[in-house]
Amino acid sequence: MSFSRRRPSPLQTQHSRGPHRHRWERKDHSFSEKKTLGLILGLFISLFIIWTGPSFTIVKEGETAVHTLKGYNRKRPLRGQWTTRHVGDEDSLLVEKGFFEKPCVADAIVVGSGLAGLTTALTILDRGGTVWIIEKELILGGNSNKASSGINGCCFENGNTSIISNISLDTLDTHDLFYDDTSRSAGDVADATLIETLVEGSAYALKWLTERARVDLSAPVVQLGGHSRKRTHRPTQGFVGAEIMNAMQTAIRKYEATGYARIIVGHKVTRLVKNASGQVKGLKLENTDPDETTEFDVLRSDHVVLATGGFASDRSSGSLLRQYRPELQNMAATAGSFSTGDGIRLALDLGAKTRDMAMIQVHPTGFVDPSDSTSPHKVLAAELLRGVGGILINKQGNRFCNELGTRDYITDKMLEHDAEFMKSRAWNPENPIPTFFLVLSGKAAQKAQKHIDTYMRQGLISRRDG
Repeated sequence: MSFSRRRPSPLQTQHSRGPHRHRWERKDHSFSEKKTLGLILGLFISLFIIWTGPSFTIVKEGETAVHTLKGYNRKRPLRGQWTTRHVGDEDSLLVEKGFFEKPCVADAIVVGSGLAGLTTALTILDRGGTVWIIEKELILGGNSNKASSGINGCCFENGNTSIISNISLDTLDTHDLFYDDTSRSAGDVADATLIETLVEGSAYALKWLTERARVDLSAPVVQLGGHSRKRTHRPTQGFVGAEIMNAMQTAIRKYEATGYARIIVGHKVTRLVKNASGQVKGLKLENTDPDETTEFDVLRSDHVVLATGGFASDRSSGSLLRQYRPELQNMAATAGSFSTGDGIRLALDLGAKTRDMAMIQVHPTGFVDPSDSTSPHKVLAAELLRGVGGILINKQGNRFCNELGTRDYITDKMLEHDAEFMKSRAWNPENPIPTFFLVLSGKAAQKAQKHIDTYMRQGLISRRDG
């Protein structure tokens, strides 16, 4: 995309770009030829209109023109030979209301306000575009708000954002080491292209967060699970997810004040609206707060970005979780209750392809709240707690794993406490989930004092002296 800087009105930010880029030139025919062709073409069109009714459109290639069909005007792209395309009743109604001729509310509509959604929105805004952000919850941030341990990157000199090299002088880390660690953690599903993108772009991502979004990542770098070097960057105060999301929101709110951005919370996208050619041209909204009056119904934009996250918290009978990983349906999740795969379903309704749907990570450590031990939603026990020296012990008081191993490794070591899993290596969702203890010394706790204080206030960690 490329955008030009301009000051939009709060509600109307961009008109559709010119539709006449490709002009269809008719050949010159004699009068008799024109008459014959006209009669045949007229009969052909009439038969199609009578036969198909208002739920079909007639399309011809070459240009966009205005046609009259069943009493309303509509601009349609003309494509090659005459063909028919089905349009749903709701789309037909939108056509009749002139929805597809209305100006776009923004250059792009971003659905979801986690790190992916806000990064996309801020990038477009910085390039001069206009953005509307749609969030079904009443606050922004999604699961990104919950991230607590840090963000991995190499080779980015901590405290000096201007230094990016192939080796970190602080930790002797390299791209090759980062790549090998990530590949080993991924195992059989490792994707070399994606891992290279992650590794080689990590330092630039950290640089962008610190310089553009003004995120503090100046705390000492630590080594967490699955890594052979210290490469987890974190803020000196607070949790990394909350710090990053607050900084991103501050940057976007400045654009909101000028009219370039608009944020709509408490609204869920129920479907994507397509034109007769199958192109997404907008979306329908539903107010998630029954006490509030619905302000918007349908929004028009030529670019819609889905950044709605995963489906870990959807345990309904037809959920994606039950479809792809039924053995996990009774495991608690640290994801928010809003993680129900909405965006994935919207894309699937359009015929989008998916990949790696079964690659659902099981994080080994989530707090069991003594006051609500059966809750399907858990507070994440940050990996940082193991990174600073915390150890895991079972109910017999025995340490059973290397706490800095990969998450898959630690999870397997936990599940091996179930006799059936030991035999079959497959988890039975009907079995009770085993529980364990996470123990930190006083010295280790001091290294993660902010986390310890927060968890103690929530009643998830208790202190024992002596």
